[in-house]
Amino acid sequence: MPNTTTYRFGDVVLVPFPFTDQTETKKRPAVVASSDRYNNARSDVIFLKKG
Repeated sequence: MPNTTTYRFGDVVLVPFPFTDQTETKKRPAVVASSDRYNNARSDVIFLKKG
């Protein structure tokens, strides 16, 4: 079943980022950097993470 969540530019979301050894992930905050137009037209979203 496809994800029906709608993300908007500037939203802060929790994203599972992998550890450097790729064995586990930890949810970290990220900001939606893609435009609303991009988000509505595509099935992917561009995030920014501090660090």
